[in-house]
Amino acid sequence: MAWWGRMFRWVGGSPDRTEETPASAVVGLHSQAGVWMDEQAALAMAPVYRAVTLISQSIAAMPLRIMEPMPDGSRRVANPEEMAVLWSRPNPEETRVEFIGRLLAHLLIWGDAFVFVAEPGPLGEARRLALIEPPRVDVGRDARGERLYVVDGRSWLEWRDWVRGSPRPGFVHLRIGSLDGLRGRGPVMAVLESLGVGRAAELYAARYFASAGVPGGIIYVSGRLSPEDARRLAEQFAAAHSGPNVHRVAVLDQGAKFESPGADPASLQLLDVRRFTVTEVARVFGIPPHLLGDASQSTSWGSGLEEQNRAFITLTLRPYIALLESALTDAFCAGTDYLIRIDPSALLQGNLQSRFAAYNAARQAGLMTINEIRDLEDLPGIGEAGDNVLTPLNMQVTQVPPRAGAEYIPEQ
Repeated sequence: MAWWGRMFRWVGGSPDRTEETPASAVVGLHSQAGVWMDEQAALAMAPVYRAVTLISQSIAAMPLRIMEPMPDGSRRVANPEEMAVLWSRPNPEETRVEFIGRLLAHLLIWGDAFVFVAEPGPLGEARRLALIEPPRVDVGRDARGERLYVVDGRSWLEWRDWVRGSPRPGFVHLRIGSLDGLRGRGPVMAVLESLGVGRAAELYAARYFASAGVPGGIIYVSGRLSPEDARRLAEQFAAAHSGPNVHRVAVLDQGAKFESPGADPASLQLLDVRRFTVTEVARVFGIPPHLLGDASQSTSWGSGLEEQNRAFITLTLRPYIALLESALTDAFCAGTDYLIRIDPSALLQGNLQSRFAAYNAARQAGLMTINEIRDLEDLPGIGEAGDNVLTPLNMQVTQVPPRAGAEYIPEQ
């Protein structure tokens, strides 16, 4: 059976575990707001779902390139065939964008992502990658202090012999927010209690509107009515004052009195609670509120949307990009000069006019060639002529007066 199939058939077993091996990551809790919170309940909240998909899909859509060094010290895109699982398709069921997006979603929810080399090649190269859901994995240390992974109750050490001698490991663990160096702590699971308040507000709103909010009115009568008389009176009153008869004047006799109750204070504060939930989620994930649909308040992210978007890429996305680059480079480029780079430049581009003005300035200053500019715009090069660097004729080397006692030699 292929390793791909075995990964989904791990059951039971008697792994060699130690007391230091913790149980599986906590997957839920009963919040003080009175609702059960786990990753599914959290993702059912619109701000949380938007935050997770915004970060994961934004990075997954960025080009992933494998760079190799050049003799002049620069680097160029190589994308070697033996690493196609990284820049092309990691497995038959997922594209690269789907795979990277799901990997980042695991990090954002649980703080851990486990990448399994399901089908190593004869030289140790990865030919198929898969993700293991973090709740299925326990992480601890064995008697020698080495990190120990237990997947679905089976120790990784029991069947990883095939990877020995390989220049690349068969198991890659990425984590964020780790306090012990073993398990990560993602934004979602770290603030489940706080998210429980927002979830409780959503469930309360659903029940509130399901019961039409409050009764349409209450009829007080003097004396006691049987259940049948009370039902008949309510139906007759509703028929006379609903539909096309709404707002008709009601006339009651025999001491009957009608009152229309107003909304309770908790209901009036419902919108404030839900609005605060959006702000809280934006704070936890480090996302400008307007990207979660809240443009009602001023923000310290910048004075304009472009500044806020740039700050989002720099302060929020960049740490995840750096984590992916370093972890994937260490795991799959060991023993080579290759580097894995994720390019966020597409999200940093300004509007067409400012972008072309920047290109023109860089071209005239001799900082970029025509082919380099066309490559950034996904246009084909124009041949060797496009690699020429311009040198402004009206500029020359700045001549700094020599220090006392030093000989000044002008440039020829």
